[in-house]
This record gives sequence, structure tokens and C-alpha cells, in this order.
Amino acid sequence: MDDPIEVFIVLGEAALHRGVGTPAVAREQFEHLVAMNKRPNVHVRIMPFDAGAHAAMGTSFHLLSLGASQVKRVYLEGLSGGTCLHEASDIGVYAEIFEQIWASVEDRKSATILRRRITELD
Repeated sequence: MDDPIEVFIVLGEAALHRGVGTPAVAREQFEHLVAMNKRPNVHVRIMPFDAGAHAAMGTSFHLLSLGASQVKRVYLEGLSGGTCLHEASDIGVYAEIFEQIWASVEDRKSATILRRRITELD
């Protein structure tokens, strides 16, 4: 693909400790995150436990920029369905929070956390 989409992901460290499937499956998933993070268009960071409170605690969201027109949306998913926010003021709130969180999480520390979890699963 000549112009691949760019993906930025922040995962809370707790997600790496939640037991879903076998340890072998978890290890494979974590190794996949490490491999994907080596791609120039994929950026994965882990919010460590010691980061403390942050503005997005207790929620998850997807901030989307679509196409050359730079259409922006926020997708929120709940137990009974999803919601797409399209108002500029709503999108601005989520974009600002994401930027704050992204800036607060170190890339090197994220890689260390992932490698440590892989080792713990051996």
C-alpha cells in the first residue's frame, strides 16, 4: 500500500494483565503488538500503572480522521451499541485528551512493559 493509514493506540497496562485465553495466546498477541509497533505507520504505547489518574480513565474511544477531507469523528462503544460523535466541539475534547495522554506515555517505557509481560508469560 502506497499510503497506509496511520494508527495511534494507547492501551492501559491493566489490559496486558487481564486473562483472556491462554498465556500462549496472550504472548502471541503481545508479540504482535511489538511487531506492529515497528511499522512506520503504527504507534503503540502502554499507559503504565504508575501513571496515575488521567482524563480518559474509565472510558475508551476511537478518534478517526477519514480521508483527504479530514472528516473527523469520535466513536464510543457501549454495552448496547455504539455512538459516533461528529460535532467539532465534542471531537475537540477527545482530540485534546488523546494528545495529553499520548504525550504523557513514553515510547521506550511502553516497549519495556510489553517485553516484560512477554517474559512473564514464558
